[in-house]
Amino acid sequence: MNTTSQPPTVVTYNILINGLCKYGLLDRAINFFDQMVSHNCLPDIITYNTLLAALCKEGMVDEALHVLHSLNDTRCSPGLITYNIVIDGLAKKGCMEKAMGLYGEMMERGFAPDDITHRTLFWGLFRLDLVEDALVILKEMNKRNQRIKNSAFRFVIHGLCKKKKVDIATQVLEMIVSSQCKPNEEIYSAIIKGVGAAGMIEEANQLHQKLTELKVFREETMPH
Repeated sequence: MNTTSQPPTVVTYNILINGLCKYGLLDRAINFFDQMVSHNCLPDIITYNTLLAALCKEGMVDEALHVLHSLNDTRCSPGLITYNIVIDGLAKKGCMEKAMGLYGEMMERGFAPDDITHRTLFWGLFRLDLVEDALVILKEMNKRNQRIKNSAFRFVIHGLCKKKKVDIATQVLEMIVSSQCKPNEEIYSAIIKGVGAAGMIEEANQLHQKLTELKVFREETMPH
């Protein structure tokens, strides 16, 4: 690259770094990153997102956190995608305390978490049996009047039933019913059918009974 008449651009470096990261050649990717900086070719957020994803894939989450925080006072301030990359890496590594800390930090900096953020956190929390923490997130989302996708509700309720936490799952159902963005009856049926299809028939019946009490389902409506 040094012998070319035209110096490589940030786009060129990004393509090379991305290719190296895809093949697991992180050390070489970092060498190219150092080279671009030494040649006064400033990395952009795509460069950093690529390296952060590679660091997380290798389980180097503390290094990823360090890089992320080093961006806060630069022209490459992290955005939602950047935070999601690192939160995903932390969740997969089982570092949920750090993942939740980063979740709080991103909101303090004015970034609204999306469905990817929440699904990542829910997955990580259920993996460590921290189901109550997942419920706290849902309650906070509901309090902020943040739209909660049906897929998130389904994911949480299914996870709770899998952990035999039907009492907490009914709390989630009550929260959905009382929320400003109520899913229709078809969505409730899909949630219960999903629980039943996973072999949790008793749990599905308990959820159905709760929805009947809340007058979401009619008495004669039974899950199939």
